[in-house]
Amino acid sequence: ARLTFLGRIVGKAFLEGHHMSARPSIVMLKHMCCEPIALDDLQLIDYELWKSLSQLPEMAPDIIKSLDITFMPEVEEETKRESCELTDANVDDFLTHRLKERIFSVCRDGLLAFLNGVYSIVPPEVLLFLSGRELELALCGIPKLCVDEWRNATVYTGVFAELGDSHPVVERFWRCVQKMSQEDRAKLLQWATGTASVPARGFGYLQGRDGSIRQFTLTSVELSHAVYPRAHTCFNRIDLPLYRTEEELAYSLEFVLANAEAHSTFSLD
Repeated sequence: ARLTFLGRIVGKAFLEGHHMSARPSIVMLKHMCCEPIALDDLQLIDYELWKSLSQLPEMAPDIIKSLDITFMPEVEEETKRESCELTDANVDDFLTHRLKERIFSVCRDGLLAFLNGVYSIVPPEVLLFLSGRELELALCGIPKLCVDEWRNATVYTGVFAELGDSHPVVERFWRCVQKMSQEDRAKLLQWATGTASVPARGFGYLQGRDGSIRQFTLTSVELSHAVYPRAHTCFNRIDLPLYRTEEELAYSLEFVLANAEAHSTFSLD
């Protein structure tokens, strides 16, 4: 009953345009708008499990077999379900099974109660037009991000480490961010960290998935290794290629932010 009531509050906030100070996880937001949940979303719930499962597709067949794992695959008829051994041929089925179990099955009753509350106020058909990230901005509003504060709290690694924000590529990056609208800045922060919100104490207190302080980080990467920037949301980090011009950098940021929902290539964690 409490979760159903909470769902109604969230639904009413969305319907009437009231912004919430608490930000739901991207997994819950995807449940609300019926957006498919990917394996990478598991890291937001259980980082260690995600880390283990994400290694399976890269393992050699003999190593997978040596793990001696059995699981119950999904079948059309419940009466025909039988356990099977994990092999390189059914890794995808196993990953789907574990993802569904961890994201949905273990919290099924509570999740359905919450969603029933939301949908009693807002028809699910309305939320289908939004992605999880868009729903977060609709529910919580677009934060006003101060670029100077963001820049001052940033850590620099790779070839950026020596000069910090005086490095030419870093200077181009911050000029691009300064020219962005508040909405695009929020999308950039959301893409890099998993949320568009900033802690009450400022950018210097951004947290990683494990709850520890992980400041926003820019690390360099050679253009020969990556054409577009890549985000590591577990570490609040962007791998930034060494673009030669501000125009190239601005175009690349615009491209990844416009396509981040469809292409997980731009977000590695």
